[in-house]
Amino acid sequence: MTRVPTFIPRAPRIDARHKAVLIASDGTELEVVVTDLSNRGFRLEADQTLFIGENIMIGEQVRLRVKRYGDFPAQIRWALGCEAGGIFLEPIQNLEG
Repeated sequence: MTRVPTFIPRAPRIDARHKAVLIASDGTELEVVVTDLSNRGFRLEADQTLFIGENIMIGEQVRLRVKRYGDFPAQIRWALGCEAGGIFLEPIQNLEG
């Protein structure tokens, strides 16, 4: 069996610089900046390194709290250094950058 490289399409991303709070499943809060987003996902930066298994878990269900917009249930899909990305558990409507 051979693996065939494929492209997984995703919704267009909007550049953003929104201050937010990432709320882990245990209630721990981490200040972050959302750097880009779409109606289905986001990328964020933290001031500190995101240690997998320590302050963030791949697959963890979290809430992304964005001032002016509210809380959004999400799941972390990847993390590297001070950046992470995730998907919203429900698509976001009327998205603005």
